[in-house]
Amino acid sequence: MDILNSIFANDFSNKFFYFHAEILIAIVAIQGFYLFKMLPRSKSENNHNLILKFTSGMLVIFLVTVGPIHEISEHYLFSGHMFQHVVLTIVAPPLILAGLPNNMLDILFKNRLLSRVILVFVHPLVAFFLFNLVYSLWHFPVLYNMALDIHLIHFLEHALFFSTAFLMWIPLLSPFKQISILSPPLKMMYLFFLSVGQIIVFGPITFSEVVLYSGYLDSPVTVITPLQDQIIGGIFMKISGGFIFLALFISTFFNWAKMEGNRV
Repeated sequence: MDILNSIFANDFSNKFFYFHAEILIAIVAIQGFYLFKMLPRSKSENNHNLILKFTSGMLVIFLVTVGPIHEISEHYLFSGHMFQHVVLTIVAPPLILAGLPNNMLDILFKNRLLSRVILVFVHPLVAFFLFNLVYSLWHFPVLYNMALDIHLIHFLEHALFFSTAFLMWIPLLSPFKQISILSPPLKMMYLFFLSVGQIIVFGPITFSEVVLYSGYLDSPVTVITPLQDQIIGGIFMKISGGFIFLALFISTFFNWAKMEGNRV
């Protein structure tokens, strides 16, 4: 509560109702197009479930990119920014992916060149590399501080986070009939490397003895220091992502064991 009081001391309403037009336009356009395509055939229970999952994913993106959470992450707390990044890469993409129909890529796969390009980008090795490369590069202080100072660059950063995370999730959860999900052993290997991949970012952030991101040096938050906030953010980023990947790893293992047991 002390942290929130220090953030919203004199201008709560301004922070709460501060909207970025380009983010709102993108969210409304994507959600509107999705509903335009899905509602005419939403009579089945399965389509209702798809719409619910997709809309839930868009809603969590809205909640962390518009309003107080975004303002906190941009001007006050690095740990708030890490919460935002976790939602954009670990929470929203699988929800949206789960809400897409299996024939969504049919029109694209009619073109041989496009189909080959798509299959390259969703290959587990390529998707894994792209996600971790983008995530690591944007946490370099120069790029990170630039994103804090220039909103359009911040928007680009989050767009790249989401798009590469979306590709990263496809080998695990693909709903598309043209793209197969990894077999259980490969899925567990993929999840293991995902769980350790962010160590490249986690280590320097968490164990640094200086504040890496100058944008938080003048934060009005006084309950914790900028360095403590940085450590908390690094730990949260690693634990939250690691926990989700570990949970999926365990679930995959037991489902695989059950499946193999049924074959005996």
